[in-house]
Amino acid sequence: MHRLSRYAAGRVELWITPCIVTMPPPKSTALVVPTNERLCGTQFAHFPKGGPTPAAPVIGERDYDRPRSERLLYQCESVDGIVTEFGGAAYDAAVADLPVIGGDAEYPVRCPMGKAVKVHLATGPLASFRDGLILAVPPFYSSSSWREM
Repeated sequence: MHRLSRYAAGRVELWITPCIVTMPPPKSTALVVPTNERLCGTQFAHFPKGGPTPAAPVIGERDYDRPRSERLLYQCESVDGIVTEFGGAAYDAAVADLPVIGGDAEYPVRCPMGKAVKVHLATGPLASFRDGLILAVPPFYSSSSWREM
């Protein structure tokens, strides 16, 4: 891991690291985790690159509307997946304590798109982020959506 650049006032730095979760830059106090509205981490065996989270209510249920050739991400290939894995039961409990603010019984929404929530973990490998994890839900855009904007 090494630092590539540093903002003149020393407030923003750019680091290269093999894994931001397991080997964060020195003195990191928080981690921003791009996640999904359900904050369900990677409960599904895989999900499409670029999202969104599968709409299937049953974990592992195949979404037959998606083409088989589509590139899929697995748990070890995303920050959300690694956080879910390393956070374990403490992470699951912290997320379960967050209120459901929308959706329905099959698709409970804990954080709407464009918003973020913070969770603190007192134990486990992610406790080193003393200011917590910031779970942020980014929008998913298709390539045609970007051209329209």
